[in-house]
Amino acid sequence: MYRIIHVLNDVRNLGNGIINAALDLACGQAMAGHEVTVVSGGGEYETLLRSRGIDHQVLDQKRTAGNVPKALYRFNSIVAARKPDIVHCHNMTGTVLATLSKPFHSYSVVGHLHSLHQRSSLVMRIADRTIAVSRDVGNEFIRLGLPARRMRFVENAVIGSPRYSAYGASGTAADPVELAQPAIVTVAGMFQRKGITELLAAFEAIADKVPGANLYLVGDGPDLPEFKRQAASLGSTSRIHFTGFRSDFQAYMRKAAVFVLASRLDSFPLVLIEARELGAPIIGTQVGGVPELLDHGKAGLLVPPQDAKALGDALLRVLTDPDTAESLRRAAVEDLDRFRLEHMVRNVDMVYEELVPKPRAIPAGAAPLG
Repeated sequence: MYRIIHVLNDVRNLGNGIINAALDLACGQAMAGHEVTVVSGGGEYETLLRSRGIDHQVLDQKRTAGNVPKALYRFNSIVAARKPDIVHCHNMTGTVLATLSKPFHSYSVVGHLHSLHQRSSLVMRIADRTIAVSRDVGNEFIRLGLPARRMRFVENAVIGSPRYSAYGASGTAADPVELAQPAIVTVAGMFQRKGITELLAAFEAIADKVPGANLYLVGDGPDLPEFKRQAASLGSTSRIHFTGFRSDFQAYMRKAAVFVLASRLDSFPLVLIEARELGAPIIGTQVGGVPELLDHGKAGLLVPPQDAKALGDALLRVLTDPDTAESLRRAAVEDLDRFRLEHMVRNVDMVYEELVPKPRAIPAGAAPLG
């Protein structure tokens, strides 16, 4: 058994993929018998953590001159009390705090590279090991200067995540959604990097060819007003629906005639695993870890990023060719074992074993994972 501290910015339930992936790992490790503490600024997921026997400690990580010494003192107090084997950091600030405190304690630091667009993650070169969520992400950070000898690759996994039952994401919410069919669905943060501009343009291009089609955009973010203005200027605007953030997003996926993630830049989006598990026909872009996640085109159609025409052609193909749609549905649910939570936990354990070769014995009666 390892004593593990995970450090995150917060544990808010806002659909943030980094938070979700980190919490899935923490919950999976607790279910496997490890002693887990999460350190963050707090949020709605504290309830979930408590239900899994995971201790949560609040730490204000604002990088201001007045707060940094306080954060370092508070972090030292936490690690002194919990005596971790591993401090597993999912953010830049946590990595710095853990490294500064390390000489006064006995633990190893693991940095987790979740996202290509957060160049601040380069700070994680100071960790004893860095974990990248895909080979594309890891190789890009190696190119930018992270030591290859300390880089390991562990894919995110969400199948079996306790987040779903805790927050209605399994589609069991009291008010099930009704979608006009055929429904095109995306679940994404409303950022330009998610390719929403191209998706809206692609939908406009095919709307007349598939008169019943409707587009559902599930998510929130700073660029949402801009996307709404773009949609309002289109002839198909009455068939475009912005839902905002929904904790029951899987209910939309389940009823999708096609699920689309049109990202311009992405690392290893959990939402595609979730769409695969539900057997949705998928269209993704050839960026970051998306091709790896979609088995290089076997489990979903791949199109170039920022290419509205190619995206529109792929949408038209799925919506008008039942054989293509059915083939994609079948392929999506094949070979999903690598995306199961216990698989990720085992792979992370192997990284820990390089740093702490002899973990503590798991106490009798610890609940098995699964």
